[in-house]
Amino acid sequence: MSPPPPTPVSNPPSPNFWKPSLTTPFEEELGTILPPDDLMLRSPASTHALPVPDSPPSLTHSPAPISRQPTPPPPEEEWATRPPSLLNEDIRRLLDPIEVPTVAVERNSMYYLDDGVVFQAGNTYFRVPRYMLLQESENFKDQYNLPPAGDWTSPGTSDSNPVILEGVDAVDFFRLLCLLYPKTVPSQPIIDTWSEKQWKSIMTLASRWNMANIRSLAVERLSACASSITKLHLGKQYYVSKWVREGYLELCIRKNPIAEDEASKLDWRELVKIAAARERIRLEAMERIITDWQWVSTKYGYCKKFVEAEAPVSEANMPSKNRLIHEILDEIFQLEDSAEGLESRSGSETGSTMFRI
Repeated sequence: MSPPPPTPVSNPPSPNFWKPSLTTPFEEELGTILPPDDLMLRSPASTHALPVPDSPPSLTHSPAPISRQPTPPPPEEEWATRPPSLLNEDIRRLLDPIEVPTVAVERNSMYYLDDGVVFQAGNTYFRVPRYMLLQESENFKDQYNLPPAGDWTSPGTSDSNPVILEGVDAVDFFRLLCLLYPKTVPSQPIIDTWSEKQWKSIMTLASRWNMANIRSLAVERLSACASSITKLHLGKQYYVSKWVREGYLELCIRKNPIAEDEASKLDWRELVKIAAARERIRLEAMERIITDWQWVSTKYGYCKKFVEAEAPVSEANMPSKNRLIHEILDEIFQLEDSAEGLESRSGSETGSTMFRI
């Protein structure tokens, strides 16, 4: 039985019927490669059936595929003569050499002596004898190869070949030389005007080069002039345990609260511990300060009025000597060192040496 004849099409296809209708750039690129039948057959199904003729026109030849080969770069001669305006501005900036400004190195007016080793700290030359540096420091000789006597080629013999002190500021090294050579250069008037900032730089270099005598002097001066926050930071940085205890003690027993600029230099965990210590010291110390009471008459009748002990202010009843306060500090801050010169426990318990907060 033969198949039924095809249904006649009311509207015959136009002459451009076989021209593919491309909708995407990807199909436009493949339109010259794929045969028309493939484009027709891969069309999505819809309610209007696409007519497929019995004998589509045959292709006489297959178009060659499109080849996309990279454009070869121009020869070196062309790049050499190419104007910079044609290059990308960002790439041209990267190709340009970076100009580093040169800083002139000058000699220090006070500590560039006639004889000695030439040091460079920052942008300043110093020339001093090596004797005091080697005598006071335990590791200065090991860190820097100083020239032996009679050697004129090793570092430290001239300005063009100095001993470079890496990471040392010129002003810090100048202050250290003021302490090491006070007789060579009259520097005592300068030292007498120093405060916390100057002694901090001395502490930094003395700890770096293991100068025990200079470090002890810096600890003594900073204990008298440094703030509580400075004692905390330097005590932890340079392992001065008494500064850590003094810093916490001063912050916890003073009447004024922690200022905003001080709080910005502390960790929030330390702020919480300081607040807890201040609260405990005031509550527990105030309870033990009350050592006497008396009956007083009020509009509600007679009642007890507690009064504070009127003990004279002396070294024995100062807050720094109170054992109870130090026990609170040891418990909250986990301090390992022991406080010195504390009051006896028996006197603390009876309240005979109480102090006023």
